[in-house]
Amino acid sequence: RERRRRRRQGAKWCRTMRRQAFEQSGGGYGNDYDDEEEGEEEAEYGEDGDVGAPNDDDEMNGGEYGADGEEPNVVKQVHVGDLDIDEQTSSLVINFVLEVALVEKRTGNVLKRELKPGQKKISVKMTEHTKIPLLAEELVNKYQLLKMTSPQVVTQLLHDLRDVVLYGDPVKRRAHAAKRAAAAAAAGSNAVGLEHLPRYIKQLRKDLPDKLQAAKCILELAKAPDNLSPLLDANDGALLGVLARVIKEDSKLSIELTITLMYIAFCFSMYSQFHQDLAKHRIGDSCFRCVETEIQRKRVFEEDLRGRKQQYEEMGMSAEAKAELKQKLARMQKNYVAMCRDQDVLLAVCFHVLLNLAEDAKVEEKMLKRHISEYLITALATQHVDLLMVVLTFLKKLSIYRENVVVMAGNGVLEALRPVLETPHDPVVVTALRFLYNLSFDPRLQEQMVKHGYIAKLVAFMPNVSYQTTVLKVLYHLSRDDRFKPDFCYTDCIAILRQLMVDSVEQISADVAALTLSLVSNSQNADSFCSCSSHLSQLALRFKHTQDVLLLRVLHAIALSESSQVALLPHVETLVEVMTKHTENKPLMKEIFATVSCINTEKVSWPALANKFKLFEFIAAFFNEDFQGSDDEEEFILELVVLLGCILGAPGKNTVPAAMTANLHNLLYPLLTEYSRSTDVLLAVLDCYRRMFFCHEALNGLLKLELAKPLLEYLSTKNQSVYSAVVDLLDIIMVATVAC
Repeated sequence: RERRRRRRQGAKWCRTMRRQAFEQSGGGYGNDYDDEEEGEEEAEYGEDGDVGAPNDDDEMNGGEYGADGEEPNVVKQVHVGDLDIDEQTSSLVINFVLEVALVEKRTGNVLKRELKPGQKKISVKMTEHTKIPLLAEELVNKYQLLKMTSPQVVTQLLHDLRDVVLYGDPVKRRAHAAKRAAAAAAAGSNAVGLEHLPRYIKQLRKDLPDKLQAAKCILELAKAPDNLSPLLDANDGALLGVLARVIKEDSKLSIELTITLMYIAFCFSMYSQFHQDLAKHRIGDSCFRCVETEIQRKRVFEEDLRGRKQQYEEMGMSAEAKAELKQKLARMQKNYVAMCRDQDVLLAVCFHVLLNLAEDAKVEEKMLKRHISEYLITALATQHVDLLMVVLTFLKKLSIYRENVVVMAGNGVLEALRPVLETPHDPVVVTALRFLYNLSFDPRLQEQMVKHGYIAKLVAFMPNVSYQTTVLKVLYHLSRDDRFKPDFCYTDCIAILRQLMVDSVEQISADVAALTLSLVSNSQNADSFCSCSSHLSQLALRFKHTQDVLLLRVLHAIALSESSQVALLPHVETLVEVMTKHTENKPLMKEIFATVSCINTEKVSWPALANKFKLFEFIAAFFNEDFQGSDDEEEFILELVVLLGCILGAPGKNTVPAAMTANLHNLLYPLLTEYSRSTDVLLAVLDCYRRMFFCHEALNGLLKLELAKPLLEYLSTKNQSVYSAVVDLLDIIMVATVAC
């Protein structure tokens, strides 16, 4: 009696839970149905919308759950099947299966499972002007049952539906009917599953058609990552051994079979945990042999085709023989194109397997001993996008090591790579440029790049944002050699760099600045950069607002060229204005000091600028500042003293009295002892004093400093430049003393 009571309680509880679960899930099939469709589905599955709702006499009752009265869980899941169209109602049909399972709570065992097929129809209204791709994307995002379906599949079905409904296309209607019939007939007989794996392995030992069918079934299983471990463990791990044997024996008989088998190996090679098993069965060696065979086959075919063409071009043949040979050439050319198409697919998957296996450095070393670089460079002569991507990625990986780059250079990698850069596919070009960047570190290859005209080709890529960063780096490597810098004058490189600086939103990029600095060190390139005065004015105005240090360094490099520094004369006042306003930015100040000091003092009106911006008081304030032992103190003082010397030596109105008024002659005096070991600072200070002594009004104040005492200590120095400067200044002091 107790057991019967528990059974009744369990059955009642199950019915309640299933009904609640059904109501919470919106009828169990998602919340995307319209009210009208929900009513149709309820009529199809029962009044309460449940699947096989049990009663007291049903098998699915509490008695099956155990005598302890433990309640099971009700689990529902919808499996989406094929998609189809219904031309009668102009709707998209989704076939699915509703799975209801009773799962025991404690153990997780499935006590009962029921499957119920169903359909959902999505009504679609289309006109001749309907944008099918947008509609397909909208449907995929809206309906939960279409989430796992590719938008391309939905797009194609919508195209077919529009053709059938709007135009009444009978051909497509019959094609869809045949497709549905074939799918229904093959659903039971050709189902692919792990339970059929022993049969597939047996088929791999039979004739070629059976091998091909079995390989396709295994490939379908291998595409799912969860199936890889069961495939490898089934039949005591016999799968990889059989695959290796079939590849070795039948690779020359059927290229379709070889491609399918290689794709299976590729699925395993995507995960490092299976690499050891692949190496055990020598799958990598099999891939290598396939690559060698196909490349050799292509070479033989090309030589034969070339010989036939030469024979056709020779004189002395009759018209009939020539016509017959022309037909043979046409057939050979057609066969050659078909062979190359299949070969590209096979080589792509083989190289991808080898690339995955090359994660192990020892395996990669073995590949290099078998001349993998030569085969990869040979494979660059193709238009197949997948093959180009794999080959370029592999070459980029190998080019990290210098010895591999030497081997690639010997195999003519630059000649083979140039046509790849003309491919209209952006991912291929980006990968090729990154590979070229690795090659550009080698000085010998840099020279070959220039000889093969890579500079003009790379400059043409500069405006493209996708290629810009890598192209700038490669061009920078080429511009480091002074022999190649004049070659940039014959391209638009300087103009593009100047435009990139003008158009940059914030600070100019480091790559643009580096390439520009390298190029303008050549006088021809510097003159070309300054040829557009409007752009130079925009850059100066840009620096005034942004205080970009990289831009200032470009202007500094231009100022170092005597022929191009004239273009900066109108902008010296802008630089001095920025210098006096941003005294807290020491790196910026130092760079401005160096820039304005490089410009010829005879062409700059320093007296007017010194009076307008009070430069002597500005410089004196820095001499009084405590740098607290900073690393840039010596460089900063050097540039500051050099700038002071430029102002003191400027023609026109004498600026020495103003400098004396700012007490600069006394502030320079301690530098003679503090920087006694810095030749540059010492020479700059001596030059400032030499310029001051040429002012008759300042002689009395300078003689009071008694400069001779610290200068006499430098007469014993071995530095010839310092010795000469000290002797000259002592002579000037002696003459000034006698004159006073």
